[in-house]
Amino acid sequence: MAKHARPGLALFGLACLLAGLAGIAGLMVAVYGASDACTAWAMKLGLAGSLLASAFAQVLVLLGGWSLWRALHGPPTAST
Repeated sequence: MAKHARPGLALFGLACLLAGLAGIAGLMVAVYGASDACTAWAMKLGLAGSLLASAFAQVLVLLGGWSLWRALHGPPTAST
């Protein structure tokens, strides 16, 4: 770890990353699953709900990755 390690930000990033990945996996199962329960969930979500849930999960993954990067590498420094 770098000398600027921030464990709180790293835990937040890891939690966001895992929640986003779980959301994407759950959405894929709900939309592409073959069971009747999956079909019912896909019909309840609809296209707009599916796109909104996917966007939210992707933002969580991006936020988690960025937070982990910042926690491990510290704040950006000016290189002049």
